Amino acid sequence: MLVVLNAIKFNHDPTSATCDALNIRKNATEDISTPEWRRGITQSANQSLAAYAIEDTLNKTIIVQAAFRRIDPSINSIEIQAERPPDDPNAASVIDPDSTPPRSGNVLGRLTARSVSFGQSDETEYLSFVVADPRIHEVGVSRTITEWHWQYRIPPSKSWVDFQVTQHVIYVVMRTPRPPWTQDGWPSNTQLPWTDILDRATSWAGGSTSSDDAASKITFKVRALENDLTLSYEPTPAWYSHPNFDASSFLDLLNGGLGNGHKLNCSDCATIVSTFANILGCDLSQAQMGWTFLTHPVLPVGRQAWRPFEYNYHEVAWKDPCDVNSKLFDACLKLDRDRSPATEPHPSLQPANIAFGQPHQRLYRFRLAVPPEDQSHSEFPMPKGRPQRRRIAPNPEGSELAHPELLALLKEHYRYSEWENVNKIQERRFIQKFAFPTALFPDWHVRKTNEVITDLWPPITQTLWSGLSHSQQLRVDMFRCDNHAAARFFLMQVLAQFERPTLTKLNGIADIAFVEPERNAVVFALSNLVMLVRNAGRVLIDLIDCALNIHRSLASDTDLTNHADAEELSFAVDRGDRIDLTDVSDRALNQTLQFFTEFGRVFRDQDKLLYEPYESGRDVLRVIGVDQNGQVWTKWIFIDVLSSTS
Repeated sequence: MLVVLNAIKFNHDPTSATCDALNIRKNATEDISTPEWRRGITQSANQSLAAYAIEDTLNKTIIVQAAFRRIDPSINSIEIQAERPPDDPNAASVIDPDSTPPRSGNVLGRLTARSVSFGQSDETEYLSFVVADPRIHEVGVSRTITEWHWQYRIPPSKSWVDFQVTQHVIYVVMRTPRPPWTQDGWPSNTQLPWTDILDRATSWAGGSTSSDDAASKITFKVRALENDLTLSYEPTPAWYSHPNFDASSFLDLLNGGLGNGHKLNCSDCATIVSTFANILGCDLSQAQMGWTFLTHPVLPVGRQAWRPFEYNYHEVAWKDPCDVNSKLFDACLKLDRDRSPATEPHPSLQPANIAFGQPHQRLYRFRLAVPPEDQSHSEFPMPKGRPQRRRIAPNPEGSELAHPELLALLKEHYRYSEWENVNKIQERRFIQKFAFPTALFPDWHVRKTNEVITDLWPPITQTLWSGLSHSQQLRVDMFRCDNHAAARFFLMQVLAQFERPTLTKLNGIADIAFVEPERNAVVFALSNLVMLVRNAGRVLIDLIDCALNIHRSLASDTDLTNHADAEELSFAVDRGDRIDLTDVSDRALNQTLQFFTEFGRVFRDQDKLLYEPYESGRDVLRVIGVDQNGQVWTKWIFIDVLSSTS
């Protein structure tokens, strides 16, 4: 052997996708840098990944770069090329019309021969090779393996000598991925296209050459997850797509893990369809229709019976500008496709590439909703709100609140004015932290904990519990609000995230609580916390008992006056002033921490935990910390509140 191959670069120009590969990464935590193939390191095709866009490379010369090292120091110049495998059934640029995607063959064709000079060094810089006979523009969306047999010869010899075989996974998409995917910030940006998602998307939409075809195929595949993974629809707040798209958890679910639960709502379906389609070059947004409308009988994902619903809103993957004339893709619902969607039978239609339309047109609107004269608000449903494309990350830069129009309707529906206000007696308790005790749910175990910080929502702790089998799963989302009033307001925000306005008030739990009619969700406010408890598995459990367990673990107010470990502190403060309790709070890492006061309140203001007295005199502030094993510590703070001298 006279020379060896050191490395291969597919994405040699991160600022362009016209003559080389796209900027990609593997997933949220693993990036893909160049060179994609390295001698002695790359062991298989799955470790050498590259993606190309059909539209961007059309009529362009694709270049691959490679670097070499000479073994024989007497060699100054040598010719090198890379050929297809000799037994490649598609060695010629011909596609089998019955094979979609093609059964084999190099979508990158071959690399034309060129002269390689070594000069004074045994190693070359990266040298450009022209891709000959590429089939990227013929195969459509695909994931295939390109194999090259690297050869050299020393002129004037006509015999080529094989010296290396390399294999590479090549993804073909229609055009540069659309938002939320980006090509900026390579290689560390987590919004670069993920190959873990390309693996699924290219399989689901294999062979597609148009955006409509690709998005339609993905819509059908997402719907088929009801059979593949026994997923089912729950009209609770989103499981994977609020406040952003938790793609890592969804991929975990696809790969047989727990994910965030075996449930989807309409926002999840819209986000999955649009994000998986846009990575292939489609251009879809997630957009809502609303507010508060009645449907014909529909068949949600994972459900067995056709039935009508009352919706707060419904969300789909939608082409811009997401109006009545724009086409949409809905993996969540199957609709009746005949002339009478209100009556049986219900021949099913999976809405894909269908316009929203007007009520009199036999399009999506006609098949989804009852006529305007039968709606409580005759103008609904209509496209509403701001279309979005959710970021791919557990912790987003921002979040979304309920649309003001929808919130106003639901405040009246849930009689918000009757329970929004908090009196001073209710403010005597403040829960700074809540660490779920290990014995909270007997025979259950926490399988996953996720902390989410957003701009508009309070900090969220998401926990996923599993019982004796993966079929029993419980998801608890805890929102840590700044004060009691903020918790009441935020509880209303959570109610607006339910797709249906059908929750009923539940007495005997916390300060204010609501239960979903099928008992698949309970949401309640206790002091400054809001808890959302949901069935996440295939086997349903009694959520009211679960909510009561959480309530009891927080609401007990045992007399700990004589506790041996109690500590005492004293302060004097003018009425109207505040005491910073942040240091007391910081001591209780991973513990439940509660504050009890007689004549004041404790609340959070940005990053500080503060005490504010209501009146002059002596106040006693009791701090109780409980770790996950049930060990208790207490601190007594005696506060002399002086009359203001001002």
